[in-house]
Amino acid sequence: MFNTTLDLGARSRLLIHKFDPETPAPGGIDTCIRGIIKYSDPDESLAIVGVEGGPSGRRALGTWRPVELYGRRFQFMAVAPLDPGNQVRRLPHSLRIGAGLVRYKGQLPKAAYVQTHRADLGLLASTILSGRHDYFIHTQESGILGSESDSFWKRAAPVHRSVEKTVVKRAHRVRVFNPTYAERVKEWNSATMASPTWWDPELIPERRTDSPRGRNLLWVGRLEQPKVPSLALAALSRLTEAEPTAGWKLRMVGAGNLETELRRIAKQMGVSEHVEFVGRLNPHEVMDEMARASILLMTSVAGYEGFPRVLVEGLANGLSAVVTEGADTGSLVADGVNGYRVTPDASEFASRISQALALSATDSRRSVEHLSAPRVVRALYER
Repeated sequence: MFNTTLDLGARSRLLIHKFDPETPAPGGIDTCIRGIIKYSDPDESLAIVGVEGGPSGRRALGTWRPVELYGRRFQFMAVAPLDPGNQVRRLPHSLRIGAGLVRYKGQLPKAAYVQTHRADLGLLASTILSGRHDYFIHTQESGILGSESDSFWKRAAPVHRSVEKTVVKRAHRVRVFNPTYAERVKEWNSATMASPTWWDPELIPERRTDSPRGRNLLWVGRLEQPKVPSLALAALSRLTEAEPTAGWKLRMVGAGNLETELRRIAKQMGVSEHVEFVGRLNPHEVMDEMARASILLMTSVAGYEGFPRVLVEGLANGLSAVVTEGADTGSLVADGVNGYRVTPDASEFASRISQALALSATDSRRSVEHLSAPRVVRALYER
């Protein structure tokens, strides 16, 4: 356990988020934190305040314990019992984590840097903790505030904007995983830098060639409204109607509130035998799914995604990608080269999926060669 009177020194970081090292959660922030653990400066002392995602009572709250992940040893303390990947909730997750932070404030060590990934927790951390604040933003400006968002904050959008602006102004460094929003944020804090997301070279060996591929479609994400997973089912329906014996298959990786409804829709559309709901998988298992697929579908509503990691990872695996316009915020998809950007129309999606079968896996990999984790993660803290 940490000696709470100890200053961890000039090279130390306290990271606060809805994170459990033993419970991988779908979504870019969880993967981002795992990449930081794995590839950031190993000489920097790291402590993480997170959540207990396992069965109730598995481990005590408010107690520091050593954890080793990806060969790196750090200290971890859970302050709230919740599953980081389960969006079914009566209270906002950040509210429960914030309450835990206040409750266990006396257990928090001093650190040179405090890092947060949500505006509400960033405001609390920058108020009650010393240390320079690094604030990471993972969505577009309206990402969690739009009408399709599943965040509680969409009901109080002006308040969230004010909170985020305050956090940004207080921060030592701001990293925004969206190039457009980064320009806006830079007006509030000149120490703002846009950053892409990344793919992990240890998870993605060069195993895909340009040999003919099957009609195996893959969708990865939370089964929630902002991701519009029903569009993938509608596109599959058009494909099977046009080519009933072609062997189209869709695997949907992830979990969420819409799963029951999506199963009903698949049955209603007559595509149940062509689709499999895989559930939540760990990062290695997701990469295995990508290795078996031919085309990645990304159906998110425009304005929601920050810099979608699943797209980066899919391209790095050699998949062609068919994505909704406005979701490819990093402009990674070049029409007719490594995929297509389309309107949220099932028939157009189906047409582009058929065309994407002829695209090169090599071109997909080349389009994200510059986004390998060791390179991108190091740049997060360079200035």
